[in-house]
Amino acid sequence: MTVVTPQVSRGRRMILGLFVTAVVLAVAPVTALVLYVLKELAG
Repeated sequence: MTVVTPQVSRGRRMILGLFVTAVVLAVAPVTALVLYVLKELAG
């Protein structure tokens, strides 16, 4: 069993948070664009 120091754990959590934020920021405009195109095609 490996012991993880709080500092490393905090760093990993921060990196994970930044990664999730980047993914959300990248996906949000694409999702909005897809929904807009689908609405235009349907309408």
